[in-house]
Amino acid sequence: MSKITRKELLTYIDATPSATATYYVLGTDIEEQNVDMNYEVESKTNILGEASINITNGIKTTTIDPYIAESGTDLHDFLQDIIDNKKELDDLITTIVEVKKWETPTSDSYPAIRKQVKIEITAYGGDTEGYKIPFNLHFTGTQSVGNYDVVLDTFTAS
Repeated sequence: MSKITRKELLTYIDATPSATATYYVLGTDIEEQNVDMNYEVESKTNILGEASINITNGIKTTTIDPYIAESGTDLHDFLQDIIDNKKELDDLITTIVEVKKWETPTSDSYPAIRKQVKIEITAYGGDTEGYKIPFNLHFTGTQSVGNYDVVLDTFTAS
């Protein structure tokens, strides 16, 4: 067994959710990205001193920061449209695909999970490094298992 490197867990985001999916890999300029599980923990102790602990799923989130905009890309256009048109509610829905490249591929397809998310843009602007649009992804809980073809940039549900 060998350790799994971080670059073997890829996250792709659909930058054209209202059309045929156009996936864009996240990670350029990002040194660390985690999915925060945000479990709900309820604990209590009864009069006998016995602890009861219930742990249930919370709303998962991940932060993409920095995202330095690249003109002419679908991802920049999607995020800028959210900013310019003050989009909210269901207009913020897209999907991401988490690809597990440490698994054995079939041709160029790796096991993956497509997850529905809502985008929360936290700021825009930046410094001399470039125009930045950092954002959070809030997982809705809707997901499907399948494979992601890293050559064709397509997800196929199983």
